[in-house]
Amino acid sequence: METKSLWSQISGEAIMGTKEGARLTLYPSQQMTFKEFSNRFPDGLLLFKDSRGIPNSNYEGYFSDRTKLGIFGRVDKYRQLRGKDMVVGVRANGRQAAVSMKLLKRKKVVTVKHLNPPVLITYNDSSQAISAFSSGTIPEKLREKGKFRDGLIKIKDSELSYDPVTGANITGNGDSLEMIPFTTSYWFAWISFFPDTKLMK
Repeated sequence: METKSLWSQISGEAIMGTKEGARLTLYPSQQMTFKEFSNRFPDGLLLFKDSRGIPNSNYEGYFSDRTKLGIFGRVDKYRQLRGKDMVVGVRANGRQAAVSMKLLKRKKVVTVKHLNPPVLITYNDSSQAISAFSSGTIPEKLREKGKFRDGLIKIKDSELSYDPVTGANITGNGDSLEMIPFTTSYWFAWISFFPDTKLMK
């Protein structure tokens, strides 16, 4: 409101207004259930929007209708995935990649080798937590043999294990993983802004 600018939720770029062309700085974040958040951060603050007696989201109809793509009603021409399939998008050094949620939920740990440096993305069933980590702190064995076991990221034939949400080294005999920004998005929205995206599905 202060700059009278319209910002893209996907790219972080101002597309209209006095700040047009400027880009927001992206910061690492985590996505998880409120139960998981309150367990991990009992003193954490909650931003809560008053629904004013409305039991459901005003966008419920849009979310549930897979044929509605954006506010202009575009046609679903996105062949690699359906337009409203969810993806986790990441960017690094001018490259973009997206991992389908179906693949991430199935594998739990996905290494995106297309990016430079590669990125590790994790998913935890119980907490529904999604995190992304820079390979600058990821041992080579973790990129190739990282698995989700007993609620932790573990490396085959190694004592190393990591918290899948924070990247903390549980065993204490190595560095923790460095979190990086990621975006959960509909596929049509992500590919519209980043047409050169490498998709893992």
